[in-house]
Amino acid sequence: MMQDETPRYMASTSSWQQRARSPTGGQRQAERSKRRQFSSGQLEVLPKEGETQEHRGSPSLEELQRVQKTLAARLIKLDEGLRERDSQLAELRARYQEVQKTNEEWRSRACNAEEEMAVLRRMLEERTEEIQRLQSQLSEAVAGR
Repeated sequence: MMQDETPRYMASTSSWQQRARSPTGGQRQAERSKRRQFSSGQLEVLPKEGETQEHRGSPSLEELQRVQKTLAARLIKLDEGLRERDSQLAELRARYQEVQKTNEEWRSRACNAEEEMAVLRRMLEERTEEIQRLQSQLSEAVAGR
């Protein structure tokens, strides 16, 4: 019995963990907000309560500030790259739609041309039959003289 309960518990835990890991709409919004703050440079490192002026100037804090600035710069570059990619995708999408429209126009023209060719082919066959009929009548008339 204990063995049967363990897999259920583990299964429910793993699905619970998966739900906990997946960001909700509110979490995604908060992440976007943080990214905007980083990219606009609004975030700053503030000392925790009880920190003294001496501790704020420590090399590790300066290093953290430098790393934060570096990460903020990288994030800005990534955002710019994403914006550029988005504009490229929009341009490619517009080109694709234009090509698709042109392709549909050419297909329509080809279909119309095929229909016209079929009509002309029938007319040609009718004319050929008429010419043959008239030639046979002419040859009968010449032979009958």
